[in-house]
Amino acid sequence: MILVGVLALWFWNRVLPINWSRSVRSTARAGLTPPHTELHASNTHVYKEIQMRRVLFMLCFILLPALCRADVKLPQPKIFVCKDAQCSIGMTGRPTHKVSDNKGRGVVGLTHRYIYTDDDVSQVLGNIPLDVAKLRALGPDWALDEFTTGIQQELKGANIKQSKATFAEQAGRLLQTTLPDNAKVSVSIAILVAKNSLYTLSYTGLTGADFDAKANGYFSSFKLITIKPLPAKWITYQNTEYQFKIKMPAKPEFQALKDGDTRIHMWTSESNPDKFVCITSYTDVKASVDNQNAIQLLLELGAKELLGEFKATPLETRWSTVEGKPALDILFEIGSATDPDSGLGTARLILSGNHFYQLLVVSSRSADGTAMRDATLDSFAFVATAASAK
Repeated sequence: MILVGVLALWFWNRVLPINWSRSVRSTARAGLTPPHTELHASNTHVYKEIQMRRVLFMLCFILLPALCRADVKLPQPKIFVCKDAQCSIGMTGRPTHKVSDNKGRGVVGLTHRYIYTDDDVSQVLGNIPLDVAKLRALGPDWALDEFTTGIQQELKGANIKQSKATFAEQAGRLLQTTLPDNAKVSVSIAILVAKNSLYTLSYTGLTGADFDAKANGYFSSFKLITIKPLPAKWITYQNTEYQFKIKMPAKPEFQALKDGDTRIHMWTSESNPDKFVCITSYTDVKASVDNQNAIQLLLELGAKELLGEFKATPLETRWSTVEGKPALDILFEIGSATDPDSGLGTARLILSGNHFYQLLVVSSRSADGTAMRDATLDSFAFVATAASAK
């Protein structure tokens, strides 16, 4: 089994970078670059994949035992959960995160875009904070009109079909067109106002009879998330040395573990009456990782190792993000549904540079337990180090 793992890592390290660069070139030839996305800005760095080989190879060996766990199979993620924008949406693959400072038209902060693209499709989720005073005075139609005008100006020459529509129970606009210089590529853009922000959903693909159905399926998967408030008696545990804070039922117990050269720091807090357990762990990886494929592999290997240690059964995985940092959510069960002592759990693995965080929350199978697990994970945030805070 170890030999299989080594061969797999060699293939990932040597062969895939070539395929990635080919994929980028074929996507560019197809013209799948929708407006407002800066979709291929990151692709100019595609040859950095070659420089990442040694780092990726080293990271894989750190978690090689997880790679070789034949008994842990992760479901393929189909949903991207964006804590920062308080929404979720179905995506074909893990999106990249882009930030721009596009002030104007009532925009008051940074614009965040989450972008996935392959040879066949481009999917973009945008979140743009609005001037609350102006929004209250003029209403959501002001923002919808402003950004519709902006899209029309950017797609100058295109025949844009515009209609009113509803997304996630919010009134919005739907814009449909083909690219002015390439009628083989269709673009469908949904815009709506919620949570004092403008959300833009963009779907770009090859023109065809099934394009509208695919675009509408993407839009209908969009959901707004409301974070449940946690009990007032819970505490906020903050650690400036390891740069995080999170809400917990009680003051956590700390453990420092060592696995070879890897040091693991773990904080555990529980509420016995509620059968609620919260575990936060932290470790350093050997080098900072900024390659999307390497990040995804590292998160998946970490998830397999985590589930294997707890003998848990994965039910669902979701792409996620925390303050722009890539994350992976795993929903799992411990024990069978007929076992009164069994429970459901949610884990969130976060990679921030060379800092690797693993959050794990286990509760009863009640709906309230699920909401509390999600709220606990969403309470996690990064903080400044003790040195930088001075």
